[in-house]
Amino acid sequence: AVEAPLVYAGNKGKQWCQVGHEPTGLRVQLLLVRAASGEGVAIGAARVTAPERHAVRLEFVPETADAAHTAVVVAEGAAGPAQALFRPTGGTGSTPVPASCRVRAELRAGERLWRAQETRLELSPHKALQWAQVGKGSASLRLQLRLRQAVHSGAQVLELASVYVTLPDEHAATQADASPATHAATGPAGGSGHGGGGTAGESAPEPDVSPSGAAGADARTEAKAARGPKIEIIG
Repeated sequence: AVEAPLVYAGNKGKQWCQVGHEPTGLRVQLLLVRAASGEGVAIGAARVTAPERHAVRLEFVPETADAAHTAVVVAEGAAGPAQALFRPTGGTGSTPVPASCRVRAELRAGERLWRAQETRLELSPHKALQWAQVGKGSASLRLQLRLRQAVHSGAQVLELASVYVTLPDEHAATQADASPATHAATGPAGGSGHGGGGTAGESAPEPDVSPSGAAGADARTEAKAARGPKIEIIG
């Protein structure tokens, strides 16, 4: 959804206006036609452009020699100026994720490429829900990972439920390759803890998202997406 005030120049019989400008958001062009009586306008035509879809690829490289092979998860969504919700696709959401791992992530949007800072995570497969952050700093791609507990072959494992994506600042480089870093997942009730993640109902990693739970995170993301930019006269 997109929302913006509609401004019509009364000295024109017909006028094109655009609502929404970001390629990652809904864009609508409206042809406004002045009524024959001279009072009010009608919509003569509309052109709608759907948001672009993007994919983020995450590689979870196990730290222990006896762990399984690297887990790869692909999540899709529409990245934009605000934090965006991505969901795993192609069945990769059920891929077991190693609890002790290094995470590499990259997002492609057309010809553009962003990479997150490689991050080491220490997670717990015994928690029903936990959060972890990959990448840090405004010049880097940042991802908030929401992980859930699952059972595979009788053993408790972790799966990636969703990803919240924040692009680098517009003045930052489009590619950021940095040395590995250890980044702790959030601890209980907005705090932080090393080597573990928040349980169900706890806050997501700061500073990018801080919902009171999974439903709160989705609601905040939808609310951001609903805010539309100012209208622009294009013809």
